[in-house]
Amino acid sequence: MGKNPELSRLQVGKGSRQTAYSVAKNHSASSIPITVDSSVPQTVRKIKVREPLPPGEYVVMLANSNRGFLFAVR
Repeated sequence: MGKNPELSRLQVGKGSRQTAYSVAKNHSASSIPITVDSSVPQTVRKIKVREPLPPGEYVVMLANSNRGFLFAVR
């Protein structure tokens, strides 16, 4: 796979979800620090957050990808 995942909090409003992206830093402006566990097979990405996530909606994306895994914390 070779691409590191990125976790970002989404801004939710009126039927849409979005994240601010920093072109200068080449990642989401709302990126949340994570660690990627390399002890799993290469086709799997196991990520851990450094601190508990507050309630909200989030997305996990691979670098330079337009697809992601959406989830919510309640």
